Amino acid sequence: LSGAVGSGKTRLAKGLFELFGLPPRIAAVLKNGDGDFWAGLDGGGLFCIDNADTRVDWLADACAAAATAGTLEKRKLYTDSGRVSLKARASLCITSASPTFAADAGLADRLLVVRLNRREGATAETTLSDEIIANRDSGLSWIAFQLMNALGDRKPVPEGLNSRHPDFAS
Repeated sequence: LSGAVGSGKTRLAKGLFELFGLPPRIAAVLKNGDGDFWAGLDGGGLFCIDNADTRVDWLADACAAAATAGTLEKRKLYTDSGRVSLKARASLCITSASPTFAADAGLADRLLVVRLNRREGATAETTLSDEIIANRDSGLSWIAFQLMNALGDRKPVPEGLNSRHPDFAS
């Protein structure tokens, strides 16, 4: 989710958690490594990195690896040879006003970018949450209907849609 300050990026992420009935898991980008990133993804469901605006060396590569079912293999703490494998089990949402990490060519083909404009006026968060809860069943039904149509589509995938990852395109 990309947009100016005040465009509702974080609120939209919170709304997704509410819509899907998931506990919010929204974290900051840490400069000292990607261990917490992979631990968050390994938890399943939906994981959000909020305000990924500062250049962090590991973020683009970690996101690209996570988008292709990657894992982080590392030594288990306090052991000599024990190993831990953290897998990309969660869908990832990233909010950023200036997503410089996304300039990485290896990551660009794997992103679905939603650009938001700055919001005008004010809406109370509780009002938004109440509206999501009141319309949750119909919203989830609409999503399921759209997925059913997409999965039932037997038309061939257009050529060149995603030349780096044609399996994703199909």
